Amino acid sequence: MEKKNLLNVIKKVSFSLFIVIIYVMGLYIPLPFAEATKQYMEAVKNTPISILGAFSGANFTQISIFSIGLNPLMFSMLIIQLLSFTHSFGFDALSPKQVQYLMQFLTMIITIIQAALLVFAFTNRRNGLEDFEMILILSAGSCLVVWLCYRNMKYGVGASAPVILTSILNGAIPNIISNVKLLLTMKYAWVWLAALAIFILLLIKFWLAFTKAYYPLKVVNPSLPASSNLMTVPLGLNMAAMMMYMVGMAILTLPLMVGRYFSSSSLINNWVFQASFSAVMGILIFYFFTFVNFDPKEQAKSF
Repeated sequence: MEKKNLLNVIKKVSFSLFIVIIYVMGLYIPLPFAEATKQYMEAVKNTPISILGAFSGANFTQISIFSIGLNPLMFSMLIIQLLSFTHSFGFDALSPKQVQYLMQFLTMIITIIQAALLVFAFTNRRNGLEDFEMILILSAGSCLVVWLCYRNMKYGVGASAPVILTSILNGAIPNIISNVKLLLTMKYAWVWLAALAIFILLLIKFWLAFTKAYYPLKVVNPSLPASSNLMTVPLGLNMAAMMMYMVGMAILTLPLMVGRYFSSSSLINNWVFQASFSAVMGILIFYFFTFVNFDPKEQAKSF
């Protein structure tokens, strides 16, 4: 039995590695006809859109067939959650299969919109046929990434996590190398490097503590005799809540993507507006996902 379980684990891990290899290959396949403009490269370099994109399953630093990635799926998940929460448009009457079809349709629409925005962002010259082909390829690439994550959910481990982590590492490693080189040119470079290493170790320690933290809630089990001890229910910090960050990052890429279509003096390109928008959206998303996923009244009923 143990040997069979081990083989099953190896098979699942191998499938996830296969998905990651396909994703990495797609990241380095350039998008045909794409020529990054100076304005686009400055936006990637001087705004947080590359970081926001990486954490939401996109890769805006490399113009490839997988540049959009899982970003549209994050938007559609939020819309589905809102419809479910508000019971709007008769959503609560839909079957799980109909909800799945609706989310796939929303994902496709958002994918095409984001592909068009991205194509018009990194090229100045307009050619209708080439623009259409780039939008089509970006949309197909995003749909393929979503499909790979669904396959990984069924046959691998971690669902979309391997793709997200690969996207983050792919964008983070070059930045880490460049920042380390910059630190080495500074005075007391080794002190700064030591401080950076300590910070990383503390971050890892916090992450491990976060994954293991739980609150032991003691409740009465009515199916047991009154003389029995209270039943302990460990309320842990669910790692699936990371999906909230991914959805939030996807939303925060929107003003940065549409900002180039407005003048530099417009409200949407004002850093105060962007910071305020990010803060307000962060609070709303935290509250919304916490309330939807952990409704106190529903939890009380279940206990």
